[in-house]
Amino acid sequence: MAKDKIIEVMAFGLEVGKLGYDTDQGKSYFQYHPDFLESGQYSELFPFIFKRTKQVQVFSEYQQDTFQSLPPMIADSLPDTFGNVIFQEWLNVRGIQKVTPWCKTT
Repeated sequence: MAKDKIIEVMAFGLEVGKLGYDTDQGKSYFQYHPDFLESGQYSELFPFIFKRTKQVQVFSEYQQDTFQSLPPMIADSLPDTFGNVIFQEWLNVRGIQKVTPWCKTT
């Protein structure tokens, strides 16, 4: 998996961890940031999907159920159909041609 396919997962101004996606295998990956785990903050954040562990967690079971096979809480944070219309207009105004879950705009 290429480094440019990895994004930071942020909540409340803190880096919770990193999320990656392997297009060839159709799997997403998540790993908590060690400082976030050690802080003990927000222990109920993502309580049912992400285990509070330092190891990389692999998700392949969402291939047919969520956007880009992302874990549900990440996929749910992305725009729905109406939100996509609004988001597309925002991109057009800024001259941005293409956006994927893995690109970053400045």
